[in-house]
Amino acid sequence: MIGELFAAYLEQTRTALPRLRQRVEAADAIGVRAVAHEQKGASGMVGVLAIAACFAAIERQPDQQDAAVAALDAVEAALGRLAAEVRSLLDPAQQP
Repeated sequence: MIGELFAAYLEQTRTALPRLRQRVEAADAIGVRAVAHEQKGASGMVGVLAIAACFAAIERQPDQQDAAVAALDAVEAALGRLAAEVRSLLDPAQQP
């Protein structure tokens, strides 16, 4: 059950990241703040606090493009690690 929750979170977050990146690149501070806020809440709800902190940083300074891009890169790296953990929860045979 927990694995499925995280799988849904990963899918939803990976869908939202391109939207957020587009808004950052377009210097759309209102859009950046809205998507970052949404993702901060979703991340916090599943307890992925490091990712929630990245989204919070973006939300606080939506007009800081370089910082937002760095935070998004950190989110993507963390999502990759989380995805590996979720796979091992869903299929324990994949564990090393």
